[in-house]
Amino acid sequence: TILAESRFKPNQMYIAVYKTDVVNAYATANIDDGMLKVIVTTGLIEITGNDTGQLAAVIAHEIAHHSLLHLNYRLTGQPTAEAHADVLGYELATKAGYDGCGGYRFALLNMVQNMSGNFLGSSHPNVFVRLEYFRVLCLK
Repeated sequence: TILAESRFKPNQMYIAVYKTDVVNAYATANIDDGMLKVIVTTGLIEITGNDTGQLAAVIAHEIAHHSLLHLNYRLTGQPTAEAHADVLGYELATKAGYDGCGGYRFALLNMVQNMSGNFLGSSHPNVFVRLEYFRVLCLK
């Protein structure tokens, strides 16, 4: 699994699904028990359809925020931190056996959604920048 490829043990982090039409995923921590969390919405799961590579890329991206300590330094949402999480997320998803290029397809999906007025990820790097570095990663 992606979590097994990260530096975290299963008793340190969990992935939860939040039921909402909003398309989102984010990294956070549970103040009560100290567990790290990745929240994925049902809206995001629905929009990625049967493309497990896209969903894996998104989850791996959020796990990468934890691995890179972005929450500790309040860096989540900063374009450079998001780019670093994309690259590490690609590596985690690929090591776990998923199609790491799912991030590229998710960036394409973001571009299409942006054109239709549904803006996904305003805190993330420009979609064209993301498409280019995912393209380079996928050509490795």
